[in-house]
Amino acid sequence: MSEGHERAAPTTIRHALPAGPSRGSVVRYVRHRTGRLGIRIAIDELGARRSCGPTLPDGSERIYLHHVRKTGGTSLVRSFLGLGGEDPLAVERRIADSYFSRTQSNGLVFVSGHKELVNRGHYFFAFSHNPAHEIHLPDRTFTITVLRDPLQRVLSYYKYLKAGDGPDIAIRVGERERQMAADGLDSFLKRVPKQQFLRQLYTFSPTYDVGEAEAAIRRCSVVISSERHSDGVQSLATKLDLKLNPRRDRVTRHSDDPMDPPTMSRIRELLEPEYELLHLLRDAFLTC
Repeated sequence: MSEGHERAAPTTIRHALPAGPSRGSVVRYVRHRTGRLGIRIAIDELGARRSCGPTLPDGSERIYLHHVRKTGGTSLVRSFLGLGGEDPLAVERRIADSYFSRTQSNGLVFVSGHKELVNRGHYFFAFSHNPAHEIHLPDRTFTITVLRDPLQRVLSYYKYLKAGDGPDIAIRVGERERQMAADGLDSFLKRVPKQQFLRQLYTFSPTYDVGEAEAAIRRCSVVISSERHSDGVQSLATKLDLKLNPRRDRVTRHSDDPMDPPTMSRIRELLEPEYELLHLLRDAFLTC
């Protein structure tokens, strides 16, 4: 699901009532339900509450990934989606096809994208591209983010938009966003919004304030370095007592643009605030 996207609620109910709660309790819950997703989401939530997953070693009740594009987050997401014993891509496809961007795998509830569902907390693992300052996670949420060398992240984002989604991608990027890279790197640099160019910084500060972003990232339970992704996932698995298998998915190899040193130097200079941020966080990354 693309960033910040929320489907409008239809006027009819297609899902059957979940087993367990009485019809009266469902009706009472729905009557007190507010928010744009409406009645269908209220009924779906009643089922999700009953099978979110185990309590974690530190007492947390759920896990949330602040997913910054092209940092290795998709690989980490699929490590979690495989915990139910299914093919992670099959679970991801069910999420993409779900009205609520939610599915279950052997009793574990997974959610993607919807701010309201993320905020309500009825899941074992959730992830989205929503900026941290636009969501309000419940207490006892174990939070993760993955950060990457800013220049390499921007170049990977550009190459990814230009190359297009492969057959193993369930949650795809829209054509409008992809067109930013259609005419080459120089045009991309002129078109890409600041929110995407400095995405690691913006995710944790709406004003692109380095100090504010540093403080917000330090409040995360775990920060993983993309450059040491496998080590980070293995350490995370130990910390959470989960069988997370390190993966390397969604690697974009296509590029027909000459990455000349002057252009790289110019991009690096524009990314200086993010380099400053990573320098301040150099002691915060999860290590083995």
